Amino acid sequence: MKVNRVLGGPSMVERECVYAALGLSERSTALIEEMIRNSGLRDVAKSALTNVRTALPSGVNGAARVLESHTCELIFARELELDPTVIGYYVQVPLQNIERTTIAGRRHISSAHIDFLVFRGNCAELVECKTQEWLAKVALRPRSDWSWREGQWFHEPYIAAAEVLGLPFRTWTPPFPHGIYGRNLEAIHATLNDLAQPDVSLMGRVKRLLTTRPASIESISKALPSFGLEVALWMLARRLVYGPITSLPIDQADRFLLCASSEQANEIDALHLAHLSASLAQPDVCDPILTASTTDVNRALGRLRKIEDFEAGRTKGTVRLRQLIREVAIAVDAGKSPLSACLTNYSKSGNRVDRIDKQQMEAVQAAIEIWNRGGARNSKELEFVFEEECARREVDPVGYSRLHAIRRMQNPESRALATGGMRSFHQVRSSTDPRYRSQSPMRYGQVLYIDSSPFDITFAPDLINHFPATSGVFYIGIDGATHDSMAHAVIYGSARTDGLALLIREHVRRHGFLPRTIHVDRGAENTSDWLKSFCDMRISLRHSPTAGSAWNGVAENTIKQINSCVAHALPGSKWNDQLGRKVDGRFKSIHHARMSFAEVLEEFSTYVYEDLPNTPRVGGRSPREMREELLKNSGHGGIDCLWGDDILIQTSIKPRTWACDRRRGIRIGEARYTSRELIDGLKLDCVSEVRADVCDPTVAYAKLNRAWVKVFHASVIEKAHLSPSEKLFELLSRPEVHREARLKKRDLAKKRYSRHQLAIAALPSTQHLGPEQLVADPGHEETQSGRGLDVTDVLPFEEGEDF
Repeated sequence: MKVNRVLGGPSMVERECVYAALGLSERSTALIEEMIRNSGLRDVAKSALTNVRTALPSGVNGAARVLESHTCELIFARELELDPTVIGYYVQVPLQNIERTTIAGRRHISSAHIDFLVFRGNCAELVECKTQEWLAKVALRPRSDWSWREGQWFHEPYIAAAEVLGLPFRTWTPPFPHGIYGRNLEAIHATLNDLAQPDVSLMGRVKRLLTTRPASIESISKALPSFGLEVALWMLARRLVYGPITSLPIDQADRFLLCASSEQANEIDALHLAHLSASLAQPDVCDPILTASTTDVNRALGRLRKIEDFEAGRTKGTVRLRQLIREVAIAVDAGKSPLSACLTNYSKSGNRVDRIDKQQMEAVQAAIEIWNRGGARNSKELEFVFEEECARREVDPVGYSRLHAIRRMQNPESRALATGGMRSFHQVRSSTDPRYRSQSPMRYGQVLYIDSSPFDITFAPDLINHFPATSGVFYIGIDGATHDSMAHAVIYGSARTDGLALLIREHVRRHGFLPRTIHVDRGAENTSDWLKSFCDMRISLRHSPTAGSAWNGVAENTIKQINSCVAHALPGSKWNDQLGRKVDGRFKSIHHARMSFAEVLEEFSTYVYEDLPNTPRVGGRSPREMREELLKNSGHGGIDCLWGDDILIQTSIKPRTWACDRRRGIRIGEARYTSRELIDGLKLDCVSEVRADVCDPTVAYAKLNRAWVKVFHASVIEKAHLSPSEKLFELLSRPEVHREARLKKRDLAKKRYSRHQLAIAALPSTQHLGPEQLVADPGHEETQSGRGLDVTDVLPFEEGEDF
């Protein structure tokens, strides 16, 4: 059973004040409190095909909120975070007793999960977040609960259920397009937790400057040189100034206007948004020439030439030609072109009655439904299914061309999902319309895209440590704004949490800050408790849809380049391994591995941090040039984090099992760690938590009460001179080395056991008989040496006796 702990949100006293202001009954209050206790239990976006799940650190609630969509719910949540009237909100709130009427006229009671329950100073409301595109499509379905009236969307069953509770219900829709608004809100919301406050006198001068008229960020910065994008974001977040954040990107300093009043900013925003929406709308074509078929246009050109020949006296006129000339003259007077007046309607000719009857068409539709569900493997089997459907309806199986024409018109996504799951779905899924895509982050270091991949190279064996030739997995972190390489990690074996911890530690060491948002896929290590705990109330954690590599394309493209330009170009490349039987075995990577782990890691780092950042991208600018420009204009958008023991402990991993001894210290696996501080601390307290360092095999951390102490392996002095890459190599190779040692010990023990058994079997028959056999033999005389020693045979020493 799933248990929910309600963390954060308005206190019980604050909620009771809202209930009293709304005049709710005790029953309604109890039902709402039950809804709050059960909020957040639903696994959002678990089976969603295109939704990006986000765990948002909420400053209003004091706890994280898991949101289902980053293009709809996340935008509304950030609105709530920036709204000073909001005292808290809950997500995925269950709403019961939703009453509908079936087709048969019967009552049907169900329940649903509403996206938000929002508490403000003296009111509360239920809010469902949907996009305009989704609502317009669903409203066209038969017996749809959604309807458009009075300029807004209504869901009558939800409204009725909310009225029983005494709460209002409304539908929130993001603006179209939502990309600019979501990007601006992301940058503004990131400044809420900034402790550094701009100069108060500077903000006062900005507000006085805006009292006369709106001004752009660029013009203000010219009048006040210390004013810039960072200060503008800080003031927008606290509503000291206002701007058209829905329609204009804030980083376009020459266009984005700051206003002293929200009303003026909203007017400017509405004008720009209307212009933007009109530019993105589909064309409304009225000219018949543009909509006519090629056949009709060619016929119109021929008729127009006949008119020109008649007017030039080259041909004689006919009755029909003179009638056409009069029609063209009338059309020209009405403002049309002569060519459009000569258009024909030949494209509308053809069969006006369907050639197959109703039952045959029903058989076609039934066969197509089976095709979409994956019931037929290919087009030939589809014909067999169609014939069965026709036989069931007692009609002749005609209309194969219609059948295959309808099959080709089907959306391949439904069939791919039914036959191959989400991976097949994303292979055939159409590209997202750019108008509905989210935009890249505004500031450098704000969003970090992380992904992992097998490293397509085999490292040379380490003969000193008896480590065989092997390969690894590498993690890469890419900045969302510039596509610059931020951090990396290379490990052995399968992808795991250690790789993420190494990458985050490398990110802080290189840049001195953490990202505001981490975007990962739904791999096991990316949904681990360690990552959730590390990001909790500090970093927004976003997860792509299952098998949705397109949402993490920034890192996916970099991974492909690394394997292509580094791994496949060095000795030990796995390119031939991937070709399978097309290549002889002597060309496989294990036979050509010549480079050690440290050597490959050096080539990897050179490419990632020198070649990639200087490679021009679309537009001609390199990631390094974009990074320098963003840092100059607005600084980094991350969370300042000092490199020290705090981040080292936070990026260390809790081992699965560990044991603590008050004399010998802590044992993790087959390694033992201790220190004088630990032994002294164990005299008064016990160890509550242990973490193993992910980079140094000789160091671990133990928590005593509220203090952390460092504990060391016996080889800490011996390996102190090793480089970080050498220590990492030994740490990563330790499980493999221990496994090889265990196998060798077992082989030796088995050989020793077999040797002892042979020696025992070679002894005389009486010497290797057991005690039971000796007692059972009546002719055998029991002796002291034959029956063995007993406790009674050993007499106690007399007092004072020497021994």
